[in-house]
Amino acid sequence: MTSSQCIHDDACPVESSGVIVAWLCPDCDTQLGADFGKELQRRRDDAAFRAACTHTDVYDVTTHGDTRGRGVCTRCGQDMRETPAGGWEPT
Repeated sequence: MTSSQCIHDDACPVESSGVIVAWLCPDCDTQLGADFGKELQRRRDDAAFRAACTHTDVYDVTTHGDTRGRGVCTRCGQDMRETPAGGWEPT
């Protein structure tokens, strides 16, 4: 994927001496500015962004005692629950 096609949802902070100095997108190998974290957080907080997310990357956070699987979408932060068919749906 080229950087012009990527929205950098999986970007990771790059720290130096405990300070975020840049962000690196592992999907397209693009280095982004230190302030990109604000944009990423804005996207995750934005209801329209969350509503448009397909929730294809869900991290399972199910713990012992949960009656249903629980997850979190890694792209938008939406809380998810496991469906009877084994998929995920927003809570």
